Amino acid sequence: MTTNLGSNLDVALTGVGAIRPDYRHHERIARSAAPLIVTGGVVRWNEVYLPGSPVSPVLDGLARTHVQRVFAEGEIEPGEGLGFVVLHHSSEFDYLLVCMWTRVQEMWEVLFIREANGDDVGDERFRRVQTGVESSTMCVWEMAVVWHERALWTRYLSSRRELADRLAWAGDCWEELV
Repeated sequence: MTTNLGSNLDVALTGVGAIRPDYRHHERIARSAAPLIVTGGVVRWNEVYLPGSPVSPVLDGLARTHVQRVFAEGEIEPGEGLGFVVLHHSSEFDYLLVCMWTRVQEMWEVLFIREANGDDVGDERFRRVQTGVESSTMCVWEMAVVWHERALWTRYLSSRRELADRLAWAGDCWEELV
């Protein structure tokens, strides 16, 4: 079956999508880690990093402390009380995406960032980023985590949603090149 894509599509595609020639896409590791108990709920913890450059215990501790603090101070609404975090460690910045399931099927996200400078210390404070139409929401590697979390959430929603189902949701472990 052939779809009519319109007579001007070839013209519209000319000159767009021209990624710089020196860019080489690479894979990163996405994996789960121990869930975190926060004020008003529990968040599953996920990490994204370059192979050979995992999230250090120092960075993990800084990020977990930050997430617990923003929930305790009411900066993030717990929604349904279940959610997930993506801690993305890169050489320039560390990104902290805090996502909560709200209104049953909606994912609400708060983004934090800190300068990493390629080390564990960098700027110890994560700062909140106001996301919007003209700001980054997530990268291709973080989207893999969101897709995994979406599958877990829909499995939970399709279950009886009892304690055993919440434990299965919280205890899911995964690691994959994305």
